[in-house]
Formats: sequence, structure tokens, C-alpha cells
Amino acid sequence: MLNAEYNPDWEAVHDFHDGERTRLENEITKWIKQATPESESRALKKLEEKRNYHHQTCLRCLDTYQHKTVKDYVRWALENYGALPEILKKDYAAHINLDHCQTIDQARAIISQLHELEAKNEFLNEETGAQPCPVGMPDGLDIFTRTGSNTLTTKWMNFKARCNFGVGDEYEFILLTSVDTRENEKHVCFFGDGDPTREAQMIVTLVSQLAYQFVEQDLGKDFDEFATVQIRPNNGFFASVFSKKPKSFPTYHFYTHTFMSMGLPREDFIRHELLYNEESGYCQAGQHSRSFRRIKMHPFDCMPQYLKVIVDQYVGFDGICLRD
Repeated sequence: MLNAEYNPDWEAVHDFHDGERTRLENEITKWIKQATPESESRALKKLEEKRNYHHQTCLRCLDTYQHKTVKDYVRWALENYGALPEILKKDYAAHINLDHCQTIDQARAIISQLHELEAKNEFLNEETGAQPCPVGMPDGLDIFTRTGSNTLTTKWMNFKARCNFGVGDEYEFILLTSVDTRENEKHVCFFGDGDPTREAQMIVTLVSQLAYQFVEQDLGKDFDEFATVQIRPNNGFFASVFSKKPKSFPTYHFYTHTFMSMGLPREDFIRHELLYNEESGYCQAGQHSRSFRRIKMHPFDCMPQYLKVIVDQYVGFDGICLRD
């Protein structure tokens, strides 16, 4: 794939801006030595802005303008980003092929994200107090495991939830949501880490609202028609077991997979047992805070391989290039 920003004269461009950068750095040094309390700081700021412009152009010559093709850039990156070749050998990067990138910006973004994943991996597995969640079958259950009779899907979903039992500040989440569908049953896992749009600690406390919104989106028109007839004001919240749900509606079970890197370095996979008011299995949005209660959370000692692979593959990798 050709690099649209390739400049055959990149060396001349680099040399010019390198000279200007050096000249301005010398001017800045002299200005600082001669500065007095009454000196105009705007003059120094202007010199620094000019220096920074020439510096960025020099970098652009090296990481963009000199490469005739995207593959040339990837080859250069492998030689100049010391840790990159080793990172690409890791399990979480096994599905990445930089040679398939369409643009240098795409390759550069993936390299940046790979370094972020490497930092998270090192922190989780090497820092004092880190508690990685082993991979296996939680309590012997085959949830989120390909059994031949179930369907596993993962996608980004938008949610809005309010803290303080549904009456406080509203938070917007863009969550990686995995679903294990089997007959008339669905197991749903929300992933959360340190990203503000999927904050781990918030997701665990707001899981009941996330669960309700998932069901609302999952059932779509069927839910709207049922709600129009059945819902009364102030009825209880959604539950994972419905006493009066239509037979055609699936039974839902909810889980959270969280990675907390700040303060409490740990990874958790938890099942949430949710109950609702006996009068109804559903409620109107914004009227669920009075009757809902969560019985307990059940932390697992391990997590399914599927969830680990999905997180490693999708989090932070928009427009990723996958191996054939």
C-alpha cells in the first residue's frame, strides 16, 4: 500500500527544519541567559512555538515522509521501536498483522495501543499486589465457552446509568458486551477497566441499570409492546429471573469482567444475582430505584478463555488489522 504522504525530498526538508530548530534553540538559550524580571515572556513563548514547529516537522520527515509504502513504515518501526518486535510475540498481540494496515496513521495507532496493552500486562502480572484472574472454567461452568450448541457474540454497546440508586449524576458507558446465547437463555458480560467510558468500579455498582438497558435494547420492539400493556408506575426493576416474563423472552444472567489498575490492581470475573419487585419483571426507565435489590455478587476464581481473548482483541483497537 502506497503512502500518500511520501515526499521524495524528505531529506532536504528534514535538513532545513533541523537547521532552523538548532538556530532557535540557540536563540532561546541566549534569551534565557539575558532575561531580566521585566523581560517580555511572550517573546520566549513565541520562540518556543517556532522551535516546536520545526521539531515536529523533523519527526514527521522520519516517521512519515521518508516511507514510500506503509510496509516501509512498519519495517522502520520494527527497527526503531525497540520493544515492538517482542510485544508482537505476546498472546494478546497474536492476532495483529501490521503489514495489512492501509495507512501509516492506522499502523501508528495500533503500535501505540500495543504499547499500552504491554504496560497493562506488565502492571497486572508483575507489580506488587497485582491479582490476575486465571483462565479456566468458573466453577466448572461452560459459560462463554464454545459448546457447539451456543452462540458467542461481542460488540460495543452504549449505556447511560445514574449513581446513588438512580437519582445521582448520569454516566455514559461504551461497553464491550459479550453474550452467550443458548436456547431461551442468555449470559451477558460487561467489561470494564480504567477507561472513563467503561470505569470498572462504576460498572460493578451500576450493573443493575446496565442489565435493564441491555434487555431493553436486546428485546427491542417486543419489549416496547410488552411494556405498553404491562408496566405500571414505580414497579420494580429488571431481574435475571422473571416470575411473570413472557415465555418467549429469554432468561438473562449477568456478569462483569473488570480490570482495576489504579489503587487496587486486580482483575475480577463476577456473577451478579439480580432480583426485582414481585409485581412485575420490568419498569419504566427512571422509575426503577425504589424496588430494585441485588441479592449478592459471586466472584469466580477464574474466567473463560473467550472473555480474555475478546478483551485483548477489541479494547482500544478501532479499525484493527487482523491476521488472515
